[in-house]
Amino acid sequence: MEAYERNVLHTLDADEFITIEDAKSAAVALNEGLDKAKNDLCVLVHQDVIFPAGWVIMLQDAIRGLDFGVCGVWGLTMDGVFAGNVIEPRGHWKQGELPVEAQSVDELIMIMRKSSGLRFDEVMDDWHFYGPDLCLEAIKRELKIYIIDAPVEHLSMGVINDGFYRAKGILADKWRGKSKLKCFKTTSADVYL
Repeated sequence: MEAYERNVLHTLDADEFITIEDAKSAAVALNEGLDKAKNDLCVLVHQDVIFPAGWVIMLQDAIRGLDFGVCGVWGLTMDGVFAGNVIEPRGHWKQGELPVEAQSVDELIMIMRKSSGLRFDEVMDDWHFYGPDLCLEAIKRELKIYIIDAPVEHLSMGVINDGFYRAKGILADKWRGKSKLKCFKTTSADVYL
């Protein structure tokens, strides 16, 4: 909670904040947040993200005119190429012409509209691959995914542990033979479907 208060609450100028603590998984926490949200446009963010001044205006400019299911600030294009604009421990990464249609976006920030009907599948019962699962659901429903130019600073690199590999397996098993993508590229791994 301290990291969330120090980073997100202290740097993001938004009119609604929903904090979920002690959830058993990211999918459970994010669905609870979506249920509680009063606004249609929801920014789902990790606790270790710092927003530059004026970020909400950048976001509004970045999504203007886009019809989307999910947006993010870093991800992989439909061609499987990294794109986005984010500062992280290894440096400032700015790649590609933005906005660009994507197959997946990184979970550090996911932007969606409640009205899209998208929900996180709670079969993804850990803290990994819940975002890629949501992106596959958006693709299945023919909702667009975009990487947008609304840069933030992400303070960590993520953790690859046993839960990561277990969640990757759950994702692969869930979508195998059900997606038009045979190799689904995420920011942390390729998943063969």
